[in-house]
Amino acid sequence: MQARDAKNNMFELSVTCGMNVRYHQAYEDFWGKWDRAVKVAVVILTVIGLLFSVPDFVSPVAALIVGIISATVALVLNVINFGDWEKEHAKMFRLWSDLRSDAELMEFKIASKEEGGTIQPHLVERIAEIRIKANNLHAAERMPNHSFLHTCYHDELRYRRSSSEASVAAVETVESESPAGDVVKEGVGQ
Repeated sequence: MQARDAKNNMFELSVTCGMNVRYHQAYEDFWGKWDRAVKVAVVILTVIGLLFSVPDFVSPVAALIVGIISATVALVLNVINFGDWEKEHAKMFRLWSDLRSDAELMEFKIASKEEGGTIQPHLVERIAEIRIKANNLHAAERMPNHSFLHTCYHDELRYRRSSSEASVAAVETVESESPAGDVVKEGVGQ
């Protein structure tokens, strides 16, 4: 495998991982908030139902309405289990984060290789293992919200671009402010 191909492969995989990390983190937060909101609603309706069970506290019609609403919310909590969705996204977030770490470590290992050169067989084997993990994660995914996934992809690209530009700016700043930077600049041109 050519070093250039390996670098591109790992960069694309790292971006894909970053996109999925953003996606699952957002949905974990979203479903977690829904889960907590429904649980709070059940507690509030339970307390109200308890108060309405006191004779002559409210009219029987009001007590019946609160009872129906409480039963509906309890049914929603048990049938539509927001907590399970939250846990699923948390698990996928962790798996994509781990894979991203592997991909970025591999990016670092192959970064020093010459563009036209080949990389060692053990690195090619490790790249294949990382790609297989990514394919398995893709297979485990539910049908995504494509528009939000697209947004996460572009957010990841913007993050990559801005962090890359910040790194270049930091190096340029260090070189311009450091006496050693002058030596490095002079040595490069000679």
